[in-house]
Amino acid sequence: MKYRVYPSPWISLAAILGGIVVLIFVIILGLSLLPTSPAGSLNANPQNKTAYFIIGAIIFCMVTAAVISICYHITNLASPGALAPDIAESEDDEPNDETLVIRHRLEALEDLKHRNLITEPEYKTKRDEILSKL
Repeated sequence: MKYRVYPSPWISLAAILGGIVVLIFVIILGLSLLPTSPAGSLNANPQNKTAYFIIGAIIFCMVTAAVISICYHITNLASPGALAPDIAESEDDEPNDETLVIRHRLEALEDLKHRNLITEPEYKTKRDEILSKL
C-alpha cells in the first residue's frame, strides 16, 4: 500500500513559524561567531580557519534546511489540495494476505488439474468454491 500524506494547514503554519525561528537563531549565531577583527584572527592561526570553515558549513546546512522547510510548507498551504480534511490517499496495489492465499490455492488446483489428479467437474466445483471467498 502506498500512502500520500500532506501536513495539515495548522502543522504547516507551525512549521513555517518554527523554520523562521530557527533561521533567525542560526543567522544570529553565525554573526556572533564571525571574527571581530577582519584580518587578524583568521590569518593568525590555521586552526581558526578550520574551525570557522566547519562552523560555517554547519550554519550553511541549517539555513538551507530551514529555507527548504519554510518553502515546502508555504507551498503546502498555497496548493488547493492540501487543505482537504483527512489528507491521505491510498493506492492498494499490493495484494493482502487473503488474496495471496486464494491465488496459491488456485495455482495448486490448476496444477492438480494439469497432472490429471482431479477431473474437470471437480476442478470447476473447487475453483468456484475458492473464488466465492473473494
